[in-house]
Amino acid sequence: LHLQQGGSSGINAEYGVLTRSAKPGSMGYVWNSNGEDGYDIQEAAGLPRGTRIVIQLKDDALEFCKKDRIREVLRKHSNFVGFPIYLDGVQVNTIEPLWTRKPSEIPDEEHAELYQSLSGRKDNPMYTMQFSVETPVSIKAVLYIPRFMPQLDISNLTNFGISLYCKKVMVQAQSPKLLPEWLMFLHGVVDSEDIPLNLSRELLQESVVISKIKSVITGKMISYLNRQAKRDPEKYEEFYREFGRFLRIGIVTTESQTEKEDLAKLLRFESSKEEKGTLVSLDQYIERAPESQKQVYYLSAPSREMAMESPYFETLQQNDLEVLFTYNKEDDVVLFRLENYKDRKLCTAEGANVKPIEKPDEPGQEKLEKQEGNRLATWFRDTLGRETVKEVKMSDRQHSQPAVVTVENLTTLRRYLEMAPPEQKAESYKYLLHNNVVLELNPVHPIIKQLSSLRDSNPEVAELVAGQLFDNALMNADLVHDPRRMVGRINKLLTAVTKGKEE
Repeated sequence: LHLQQGGSSGINAEYGVLTRSAKPGSMGYVWNSNGEDGYDIQEAAGLPRGTRIVIQLKDDALEFCKKDRIREVLRKHSNFVGFPIYLDGVQVNTIEPLWTRKPSEIPDEEHAELYQSLSGRKDNPMYTMQFSVETPVSIKAVLYIPRFMPQLDISNLTNFGISLYCKKVMVQAQSPKLLPEWLMFLHGVVDSEDIPLNLSRELLQESVVISKIKSVITGKMISYLNRQAKRDPEKYEEFYREFGRFLRIGIVTTESQTEKEDLAKLLRFESSKEEKGTLVSLDQYIERAPESQKQVYYLSAPSREMAMESPYFETLQQNDLEVLFTYNKEDDVVLFRLENYKDRKLCTAEGANVKPIEKPDEPGQEKLEKQEGNRLATWFRDTLGRETVKEVKMSDRQHSQPAVVTVENLTTLRRYLEMAPPEQKAESYKYLLHNNVVLELNPVHPIIKQLSSLRDSNPEVAELVAGQLFDNALMNADLVHDPRRMVGRINKLLTAVTKGKEE
């Protein structure tokens, strides 16, 4: 390859190829073109055997005459071609690409070197996956999972992705179409003989072969992570704490229920049946659940301590039912979108319809009479306003709270409230409560029983108590829109209590 200066603008002003076969008596040929209006081929006598390429560069492309720039281009695009490339007598390429060798023959140091070269990082990969397949498309690949994510902004993963090669020649670096969005934290190389070298960026986006490669990589990576989770649970938990968000994104964005459930095998949660910090899978939950139990119960809370104190957990705990604890709203959305797992319904603790264990009333635990309870429920709804709550009824749940709210699709309701525009949030809140929230009163709780008589003896205070009980129940369900509005009511209640003490 011979580069020379000439012209004023553009990368190719005039270039040619001079070549002659090594066969005895063969004729030489010269291919010429100015890069603008076609080319011509002529016979040429006296040429030495081999091929020489002459490229004439214009002034704005002179960087390609510099040795460092040429070395950079060669290593980027032709580092793994099957023959040596020399620059001023020094070999600049690696002839045998790592991904074409047997995995057992490759030491960790070589993987670390390739990983660092691809990622620009100085650490070693957490996981290394190397595989080759022939169907439905020919692929040789090596993929790396980093030990940590320096930036969890999935919309800005410019330094991540895998490079696409064809027969050891790079077609595209960090190709975005080879991976689903949730796997964009990977580094690596995919080499496929089924990809044409002249594939344009536009065709790359629409290529059936690229879609097949993407499907193979996705399936292989899910299977690989499942194997690693079984082989070394502690190391997998380290991965999950760092990259679990990406798995959740995968479940939310994929349209395939099969892929959703495959990804769901990789999810991990704390459990009411395990110590704090111990994570379990959905499969572990199902394996130890009674065969008659067709639900997987989960409860969203800011912390384990708050989850354990939740009235919704009380009811399930009293029935000896395991509950998974989720501490971020992403988990709620994921489990809601997943909906089912291995024929089990994923059910929020708030929406659980669990029958209480029958047991005789203890002293002081007698229920409010049914007729009086119904009258109190009607009064409660009238006091709160029929536009505020869908229904008020006496509850048969076993818990220590005077009241709880139940919502059929709690996760959806929370999401609607979060997404509502600020100027519409108050009206949206009122509308959603009216159409979705059921207030259940505990007929055993002393506050409810005393409120039954207080509404006649001191209706003003009774109304304050009713409003506060409703807000307390909404707070337990993480459905309070603006807690500041409770301050005035609480001050009135405190005034009534202190006034009563003085009298």
